[in-house]
Amino acid sequence: MKDNTAHECPKFNFCSAPICPLDNQWPERNHLKGERSCYLLRQIAKQNGRPQKIGTISQEVLHRIGQDYPQILSSKLTLAKTLEKASALPVRAGFQVR
Repeated sequence: MKDNTAHECPKFNFCSAPICPLDNQWPERNHLKGERSCYLLRQIAKQNGRPQKIGTISQEVLHRIGQDYPQILSSKLTLAKTLEKASALPVRAGFQVR
């Protein structure tokens, strides 16, 4: 089982998104229409699902999110629709597409 690395997210202390890709139990959680979405997932959606080096997030954590991203999209359809909308918006400062 993967280690729970949610504390490595810069939004950890005040995030209310029900699906966190750094939470070991995200597959058991639900995302309902209108609920908040994960900041990291939104930024990665803007990068076509291929996370790049960002701020203080380790390369290992980014790799893990990148591996789980397709499964998150295929299993959480309401979240996938939200991320599709986010992908049309610009990447936030600190995230860079290479």
